[in-house]
Amino acid sequence: SQIRRAFPEMLLRFQPDIVLLMVGVADFWNLDAFRAEEYRGWRWWLQGWWWNRSRVVKLVRLLRFNLGRGKDERAASVPVVEHTPYNWRVHAGDAAIDVDIDMRFDDGLKDILVFRRNLRRNLATIAAEAEGAGARLLLMTYPTDSPFYHAVNQVYRQFAAEENLPLIDLGAALSRWAAPRLVEKAYFPDFHPRRIGYEASARVIAARLEEMVHQRAQDRAP
Repeated sequence: SQIRRAFPEMLLRFQPDIVLLMVGVADFWNLDAFRAEEYRGWRWWLQGWWWNRSRVVKLVRLLRFNLGRGKDERAASVPVVEHTPYNWRVHAGDAAIDVDIDMRFDDGLKDILVFRRNLRRNLATIAAEAEGAGARLLLMTYPTDSPFYHAVNQVYRQFAAEENLPLIDLGAALSRWAAPRLVEKAYFPDFHPRRIGYEASARVIAARLEEMVHQRAQDRAP
């Protein structure tokens, strides 16, 4: 949502020929653009407004998590990460650390639907602005189709197909890295890529860009 608002200024400042876009998953916990009427009742005001937007609350939660993590790590052996659709738990010895992504409201299904609707609206706005500036928009899925990244990747795939936009499907291209013995080499527990994950992503992106440049050269040839 923040990229959508900043995008016109970016286009004006950099005047790009091609824009690579891979954003959206942060909107699961960054609720800045979510409208109050989309979550009715007291839970929105308590959890969606106060709990998720208060800087004081975020600071207290961050301090509590880091203090607890330090104590747990001292008693840790080999950590094991248990994943669920909305959070993950790191087990280490007798200790366990819960990492919550702050997306718990009245109805989990409704939350996902609202998230997808907001993401599609943001993508449509960005696509229109890119076209108006003469920049070619190239969408990219996240490199992993793990729990909540999968919801974002689905929106990207559907939106690219419906709007006939080019898509680099990193989630599909790098699916082999999701295997149990490889996933820990390619990704951190929160699925941000490690060095290997970034290298694999860069190779896929570079190959697609080379293909686009080659095709453009052919189109321009007499």
